[in-house]
Amino acid sequence: MKKVVEIGFLLVMLTGSAFAQGAFLDKMSLNIHLRSHRGQAEWRWTPKISFDLKGKLSGASKITVEIISPNGKPFVKLECTPNTRDDDWQTIADCGNDLEAASASTLTGVHGFQIKMGDAVLYSGKFTVAKYLYNPAKNPAFNKNFYYYIDYDWRLPVAFVGSWKDEYTPTRLTAWVWIKGDQSEPQAVAQLIYQGKTVAETSFGTDMTYGAEENDAVAFSRLRFRFNALLEKPDSESYHSWWKVYENPGEYEIRALRRGVLARIFKFTIGKDGKPLESGIGKEIKEGYEMVVVPVKTEGASDGTLNQTLLKSGWWSNPISGLNP
Repeated sequence: MKKVVEIGFLLVMLTGSAFAQGAFLDKMSLNIHLRSHRGQAEWRWTPKISFDLKGKLSGASKITVEIISPNGKPFVKLECTPNTRDDDWQTIADCGNDLEAASASTLTGVHGFQIKMGDAVLYSGKFTVAKYLYNPAKNPAFNKNFYYYIDYDWRLPVAFVGSWKDEYTPTRLTAWVWIKGDQSEPQAVAQLIYQGKTVAETSFGTDMTYGAEENDAVAFSRLRFRFNALLEKPDSESYHSWWKVYENPGEYEIRALRRGVLARIFKFTIGKDGKPLESGIGKEIKEGYEMVVVPVKTEGASDGTLNQTLLKSGWWSNPISGLNP
């Protein structure tokens, strides 16, 4: 089966009444958006959530998401129907998109959530809602026209390094990293550095986004960098000019630049088998993927103002194992 990021499964165990052995919620795919409700003097928001369930799935228990307000009271309960379903894959997309304005909120701050299948909690965490005024005409009648968004600054401290293989190219080194700001034209490139020399360079692809209406400064994108750098020996001689990672183990560094200015630095180690070595960080995030999680150093000012509290809060406010913020 095809999927956006074609890297292998590492099936792990998670207990749930409707889950078969080896099934789990894919935390890399989890994304929450806020939908605006603007047909009144004070604009409001409702949540919609997307995620994947992976592994050998069984049973037909209902999938729900419960959102808790900052005051500790229940906000909404979403009932989710898989958009894609087969024996080992279910995709939940935009669950909650049909919520009416009557369910909407004006609350900002830290909200809690639980994703359940039947009575079993698959995942829980927190997200922070903020807002900005949209009143370009500065009309006093529109001083409650707020757009609401989720502050995703907590995604910035880590990157992911793994492999990419498709029907057109051999297995190549690939990295994923989050950026904040203008997602339409980040003009990002990444350099792969080995022993002080740039051995490969590539531009970006975007495989997950969080858009913000009328305000690119709070938007987010996950950038994917696929290098012409081989993790294993190819069958064809056509790739003789590509960097041979499998023949050059040791420490590597990736530098990501935005508009020619350094924005990210992260390091990892390649073992003698040509694969990235485990970093000891974030094994609970990459559950189901053959990749490593590495700490990221943010450089420059391309991300704008960062929420220092959220940078240290963990993944959906769950501490990232092995990472000292």
